[in-house]
Amino acid sequence: MTVVLSFYVVVAVVCAGISAAIANKKNRDTLGFLVIGFLFGPIGVLVSAVVAQGRAPAPEGFVAVTCPRCNTDQNVTRDEPKFECYQCKTESRVMEAGGDIVVKR
Repeated sequence: MTVVLSFYVVVAVVCAGISAAIANKKNRDTLGFLVIGFLFGPIGVLVSAVVAQGRAPAPEGFVAVTCPRCNTDQNVTRDEPKFECYQCKTESRVMEAGGDIVVKR
């Protein structure tokens, strides 16, 4: 009984590490996928492998925003209240509401 249980724990820990590493490479929540990999084992690894790529973090002093008109992701300076989308040339406002970045047209 203890051998089987220890085998399952080892498999769960290995799957958790693999799942977290894959999620980290895809710019996803590492801790969340660590838990998913631990709880669900190989299924958690499979889920982390097929999940879509996340948005890359913005460089220092910038914030990542999505244009409300054409859904283009871009980085704008944190201090600027407005930005012009480089693709569709729509001017939008960037506001911070409760710690979240909100883009209004």
